Amino acid sequence: MGNRGWRVVERGPGPPPGATQATIDVGGLARSFWYVPGPQPDAPLVIALHGAGGQGAGMAWLTGLTTRAPAAGFAVAFPDGRQRAWNDGRSSARVARRSGVDGVAFLDALVGDLARRRVAAPDALYVCGISNGGFLTEHYAHRASPAQPVAVVMFHGTADRWVPFEGGPIGPLGRVAQRRAGPGSGRGLAIGALEVAREWAAGNSCAATPSTVSVAADLPVTRLTWPGAVPVVPHRIDGGGDTWPGGPQYLPVRVVGPVARNLDATGILVDFFGSARSADR
Repeated sequence: MGNRGWRVVERGPGPPPGATQATIDVGGLARSFWYVPGPQPDAPLVIALHGAGGQGAGMAWLTGLTTRAPAAGFAVAFPDGRQRAWNDGRSSARVARRSGVDGVAFLDALVGDLARRRVAAPDALYVCGISNGGFLTEHYAHRASPAQPVAVVMFHGTADRWVPFEGGPIGPLGRVAQRRAGPGSGRGLAIGALEVAREWAAGNSCAATPSTVSVAADLPVTRLTWPGAVPVVPHRIDGGGDTWPGGPQYLPVRVVGPVARNLDATGILVDFFGSARSADR
């Protein structure tokens, strides 16, 4: 799992280098995605989900996974959300227009398509996302593995204006916007980042108390680890925004907050996925 947040626009330089674009039919809708094969056929697959307002090509540019995933032995796919957004399971008024588009079915169909092409192994899947894509990542994990432990790594900034670190209304003005809009409107409510981590840790039968380590970066970062056979590892980024750590500042700081430039989220995720893969063998 990756950064949780809300609306982002990843502005990339064009088609991802080395990637192939494809389209599949899901529920009568043509759904598009980019993919890069791994170094071998039937490689474990990483799916990277963009945020609201973004597209798959922008997610490739934001994360650098077009080269870093294959170098680590993975195939990688960058799906495009319907109208640049994902149905991530929320039911609030502002996101009701997405309710008829099944994001879970799309990801299942994507995995099946890449398995038929022998690009990816259907039983070795890792998903990450930013913002709206981060919400779908968690929603998909709950739906796809309801009775199995799921290894989780998270990044969340305390200065995220779109999704409060401690939880609350989703959106650029948080609680003020929610009060003005009235009951039942808005983009929904987020659960606090550490509460989410505790829930996953409990479901994975991890230790009750996490260990904490300070991580050297340009912003203060604390890595918490709930140890166990299937660990949960959130990163608290003090002063960080709705961004991809180690990635570019894709929108101005006043809009999305600052990036922790020296925290390599892509590298951490690739290593984490590799460790999870080794544990599954």
